[in-house]
Amino acid sequence: MPDFDKKRNKNLYRHFLIKLGAVIIAVLVLLVVVADVKVYQRRRELSMQVESLQKKIEELKNKNGGLKEGLAKADDDAYIEKIAREELDLQKPGEKVISFVVGDQLVQDDAMQKNGFTTWMASTWNSFVDLFKK
Repeated sequence: MPDFDKKRNKNLYRHFLIKLGAVIIAVLVLLVVVADVKVYQRRRELSMQVESLQKKIEELKNKNGGLKEGLAKADDDAYIEKIAREELDLQKPGEKVISFVVGDQLVQDDAMQKNGFTTWMASTWNSFVDLFKK
């Protein structure tokens, strides 16, 4: 009889160790999965930052090229006159400035004309306001 109890206790001990080992392995696998998910998220954030920084670098390179071109043309009188007229709205003495009026709006900015939605909204708003003026 005592041998039977020893074998039974040994089997119980083995089953306990097997279950404990399975639980430890499951916990380790869970920890590895959680760590992997965190690493994946961090990697994604960093790759997005890298893309953003690469875009900024490209924009700065383009801007730098434009500035270098402007410096190269800084002594060119025709270029200086063009910039003075287009960007600073300057004119020579005796010249007259002509502005084109569309409806009630003064056309000043090419960027405003390029944005069709903004132009549409402005004209719609002006029409709406005109209804209440009458």
